[in-house]
Amino acid sequence: MVGAMLECEAKIFVPSITTPARIEAIRREGAEVRVVNGSYEDAVRQCDVESRTHGWQVVSDTGYAGYMEIPKRVAEGYQTLFLEYEEQREEPPDVVLVQAGVGGLLSAAVDYFRSHETSPQIVSVEPEAADCLLESVSSSDGEPSVSKGAQNSIMAGLNCSEGSLTAWPAIRRGVDLFLAIEDHLAIRAMGMFRDFGIDSGESGAAGLAGILALPQEFQEQRVLLINTEGHST
Repeated sequence: MVGAMLECEAKIFVPSITTPARIEAIRREGAEVRVVNGSYEDAVRQCDVESRTHGWQVVSDTGYAGYMEIPKRVAEGYQTLFLEYEEQREEPPDVVLVQAGVGGLLSAAVDYFRSHETSPQIVSVEPEAADCLLESVSSSDGEPSVSKGAQNSIMAGLNCSEGSLTAWPAIRRGVDLFLAIEDHLAIRAMGMFRDFGIDSGESGAAGLAGILALPQEFQEQRVLLINTEGHST
């Protein structure tokens, strides 16, 4: 964890729906975990309030009013994933499916691939229970909107009812297709990854779950998926 590398204290705010295994994994890295009663957005707000009170530095990929610069830098760091992919690939992808919570990773994919002369189709995949980006692009003015879902998906890392304000402009400009998927597809996708010896958690398998949702859409196309978590983390 970065806090340990920099020899500074780290306090991680998580919503109450976070699984005990994930909380314990964070604690093993030496961080203090603050469990907030409520949603991801409640945890973000509580972190903001306490950080202002105590003079702590917030580091998050969620951009909100009064906190916009660091999330941009975090998203720039996410592009490392695509640079590493570029070093290994043989042929460019036709489609990139990206799991979308608040949209930080998705915006990084847009900024990276749209900087090329030719770029793939970019697909956003989020849970039906937390589809803030689909709600936003479907709104009458195309501005950030709140998901009407219950934020209770098993794709815990994507349980967000509000998108990042720093990520949304790139997402609105550069994403070709927005998908909201059911949880059972993520479970199927995890099983498929496992069959190939790949350890994937629910959120990490969301891109593959997007293919399962629309198999005809992606037939005979070269697809890039990003597995962002293991099942045990």
